[in-house]
Amino acid sequence: MILYQVSLFGKFCARCEDKVMDSLNAFKVQELFCYLLLHPNQPHHREKLAGLLWEEQSAAQSKNYLRRTWWQLQTALKNQHGSELLLQVEPDWIRLDHTTQLWVDSAVFELAFVQANGKPVSALDETAVNALIQAVQLYNGDLLEGWYQNWCLFERERYRQMLLMMLDKLMAYYEACGVYEIAIIYGMEILRCDLARERTHRQLMRLHYLA
Repeated sequence: MILYQVSLFGKFCARCEDKVMDSLNAFKVQELFCYLLLHPNQPHHREKLAGLLWEEQSAAQSKNYLRRTWWQLQTALKNQHGSELLLQVEPDWIRLDHTTQLWVDSAVFELAFVQANGKPVSALDETAVNALIQAVQLYNGDLLEGWYQNWCLFERERYRQMLLMMLDKLMAYYEACGVYEIAIIYGMEILRCDLARERTHRQLMRLHYLA
């Protein structure tokens, strides 16, 4: 049963059983949570994580901030459902487990990318195409809009490139199927993200001619 639903595309939003989690209002708690959500199921060394999120602070001060913020995050997630099992903390590292209790739009998005990446259009079956369609629909805005930390800017561009690849796949798939009108729609979505993409302009001219 899914207890937590978290959206990272557009503005950050976290819900527990369809109720907005006001306990995650503190920005640094949100930032720590989001970073762990983007890198789940792997341990993060405390010192490295503290330096990443509080890069302008001394090592001692940043680790102190991390301890306090981690405690706040634990408190926000720990409830009668036992959802503290999402979080693991050891003397040297911190980890968030992506369990069945947790649904994250960016995780669903990235899974569709991984499953389609490197496959030619001819190898995409109906299940893979539907996963791509659902993934691009999740992209309601750039990752964590309004956040400008260095790590976030890197992740934002990474997800943006994933989006462009998936739109390319869908555009090519519907062209191959002869459904030119839908291919044009995905081509226009690509230009909305990157107007200077010359290759897509050429593809769209061809699609308009074929349609």
